[in-house]
Amino acid sequence: MNQFKIKINESSLIIDFYKSEKETKKIAILLPGLPYKPQKYDLVDQLNDIGFDVAFLHYPGTHGSGGEFLLHKPQEYINVLINKIQKEGLNNIKYDGISIIGTSFGGAISITIDDNDIIKKVIALSPVISYKKVPTINTLAEYLTSNFYNEYNFSPERFNDLTNDQITSPINQYKLDPNKVLLIGGQKDEEIDINDIKSFSEQNNIKHLGFNTGHITFSRISYDILEAIKDFLK
Repeated sequence: MNQFKIKINESSLIIDFYKSEKETKKIAILLPGLPYKPQKYDLVDQLNDIGFDVAFLHYPGTHGSGGEFLLHKPQEYINVLINKIQKEGLNNIKYDGISIIGTSFGGAISITIDDNDIIKKVIALSPVISYKKVPTINTLAEYLTSNFYNEYNFSPERFNDLTNDQITSPINQYKLDPNKVLLIGGQKDEEIDINDIKSFSEQNNIKHLGFNTGHITFSRISYDILEAIKDFLK
């Protein structure tokens, strides 16, 4: 794993870069949920094995990256990164295809990014459709502050904007070609109602799948979900 920072305006993204042993021009960008633990997830190895380099992102203001978390919409940083990869490559490698995989908070970000020809596939796992409907959202800021000391640098005002769907909610911010997108939800998910995922998918003509599981994170991806991810990436 190679870790490096990319400066974007007054902030920076930390990227954990995992090179596939296969020669490839494809890269997958992983957008974690909130909170998450910085570690190498099994999904990384699975993606490397099928010919993807992997860039795991740490958002500005989290886990040692510079700036303030949520100062700007996270998808704005992702858009800058995608444009950079398209023009310059990443880690001295030029790519002709980018796939985005996000979970929960990261899932919402993944479906609010700008469309771009270099983006081939977008997969959102248990994506937040509306933060107003997340049962634990009103205690999340306190939980982050108490359990992840100095790992999330945010202002109460901006976090309140998040909970009021003013930052990463895909409602009224969806811009992607629906043929590129797959939404996956858990039928037993107590945080993200799968009916909200289904409704959003149908409104935007997006393919969606439901699995007999709870909230899907990078640390909790079952075999059948993994196979669905790999199949969609073909």
